[in-house]
Amino acid sequence: GKTLTGPQWLGAAEMAAYNLGAQGLLALGIYHTDATRAAFFTQASVMMTPIISRFSGERVSKSMWIGCSLAMVGVTLLGLSPSSTAAAASSAGGISSLLGFNSGDLLCLGGAVCWSMYICRMGGIMARGLS
Repeated sequence: GKTLTGPQWLGAAEMAAYNLGAQGLLALGIYHTDATRAAFFTQASVMMTPIISRFSGERVSKSMWIGCSLAMVGVTLLGLSPSSTAAAASSAGGISSLLGFNSGDLLCLGGAVCWSMYICRMGGIMARGLS
């Protein structure tokens, strides 16, 4: 078999960290919020991936920006709608409870960011020929 080079190990470790962040934060988030909210916030990665891609220097089409904007409106509306979990968390105070987001929602959004980073970085790693 082939042995991995140093850059290949680094790429694998980076991908593992993003994947662990995505899966771990989602698992924690589901514990602290409604399953419907968790699923919706996790799918926010669809809008985050083009944003992260743009910050890394990739070109993003106008239609993609329009789609991301519409998705952001949906995430915001869901976050602002009270849930039984958010209502229970509001007694603890804090900015997230004031906006309607609870800790589980924020954990799921963190998982979505990790997944978007995984998608963006995988393209960069494969482009370097580290397969």
